[in-house]
Amino acid sequence: MIVTETPIPPEFYSHFKLFHEMMAIKVKEILLVSSPYDAFIMEEDGSLASRIINEYSGLNLSHPPRVTQTASALEALSILGRKKFDLVITTPQLEEMDAFSLSKKIKHAHPTLPVILLSHTPRGVFSAA
Repeated sequence: MIVTETPIPPEFYSHFKLFHEMMAIKVKEILLVSSPYDAFIMEEDGSLASRIINEYSGLNLSHPPRVTQTASALEALSILGRKKFDLVITTPQLEEMDAFSLSKKIKHAHPTLPVILLSHTPRGVFSAA
């Protein structure tokens, strides 16, 4: 019996490669930029920090990242100027500016810093644009 090797389809390879590329990045500090309302909703569902800790312990990983939270987009930019973060998570409705404007300013100052938009519904994504 001759076994022929089938190539991995490109769509699987790209996801697999992306996973391995992300594993090389250790997230130690997260900046959460959310409105007071969104922060309240996240606390009601269980705080983001405690969910991250639970996920880390479930995967037998140590040293979960620390989460710094602010409701102000301008304060977020100020904090980013003083402290190094590995990831920024923002919600659509912010004080002073929308999430996309904040993301552009962050990317201008820190081009390699990942910025993630966290929304409860798809409508939140379109309302932030």
